[in-house]
Amino acid sequence: MTAVVHATGVQKSFGNHPALRGVDLLARPGEIVAITGPSGSGKSTLLHCLAGIVRADRGSITVAGHQLDAIGEEERSKLRRNEIGVLMQFGHLVAELTALQNVALPLLLRGESRASAAQRARTWLDRFAVGDLADRRPTQVSGGQAQRVAAARALVTEPAVLMADEPTGALDSLAGEELMAQVTLAARARGTTVLLVTHDARVAAHADREVVVRDGLVVGPPRARGAGGPSVTAEGPVAPGSPA
Repeated sequence: MTAVVHATGVQKSFGNHPALRGVDLLARPGEIVAITGPSGSGKSTLLHCLAGIVRADRGSITVAGHQLDAIGEEERSKLRRNEIGVLMQFGHLVAELTALQNVALPLLLRGESRASAAQRARTWLDRFAVGDLADRRPTQVSGGQAQRVAAARALVTEPAVLMADEPTGALDSLAGEELMAQVTLAARARGTTVLLVTHDARVAAHADREVVVRDGLVVGPPRARGAGGPSVTAEGPVAPGSPA
């Protein structure tokens, strides 16, 4: 099966500090992969490189058939509009826009009509149980509600991959669990690949498998989530007796 995300030998430094020291990672269509590790391990930097937000210094990254190290910023921005949904810890909604306008914005940016964008935005707000907040601005809703709006915005374009960086980090446990249940349901219904950076074991439990990053490297064989699952590596399932 063709990978949606394939990274090999990814390196990134900030000044003299190596944040990533040669990371390999592969995610297949419809997979939910948790990227875990301690603070400062490089997991968020890895996600930002995979999303094309930060350019890696070395290595190769291919997302939805596009090699990021071979295209410029304009092409990477277009890729994020069409193939990559991004969900950050604090949502980053546009304060001046209503929930409906925030969710419709990615569709408008890629040329969809206002009527069509508004209709699709309402559908996604309803899927995240915040349709009744369509006309409210971010300052008029709770943190959990705002993050649901942000999740709807990240998925409204029906991207090939959703990249989420600590999406529940600013929420209480109940709001975080509700958000992850809704994100997981929406992703599985559409076969969307999800790369999920988290330090929370309860959030990682929603994933099919877990990749652990420490000191800028993937360490050990990544773990399948759930009892009785196959052993896995960063490149997917491993048959019994096969090398990791």
